[in-house]
Amino acid sequence: MFLFETFKQAESYWRKWNDKEFWPSIQSSQISQLEKVFGRPSKYYAIDGGRWPPKAMMRFAWKDRTVLVTVGVAPRPQPNVEMATEVVGLKKARASAVLLVPVQTRRS
Repeated sequence: MFLFETFKQAESYWRKWNDKEFWPSIQSSQISQLEKVFGRPSKYYAIDGGRWPPKAMMRFAWKDRTVLVTVGVAPRPQPNVEMATEVVGLKKARASAVLLVPVQTRRS
């Protein structure tokens, strides 16, 4: 039964991508959450080259750091995550890239 449910969930997930509003809803949700933590982004970069899957990178000035965060990478399940955990049914593990870069100060 576990394998059948896995295929059923996967099919449902991939069908959602046919809905033109699926990516914009993910995108706005992720951006909203990031803005709550880091404030307004200083830059938004489309990093998908116009190809599927849609994804972007945002740049934030936060405290004394520059923060770069991917958007759109996290909604896709990561391969084989369910095999590396003891939590049965864990299918929705997500990953986003976050990079914190210290701000360089000029020395005279």
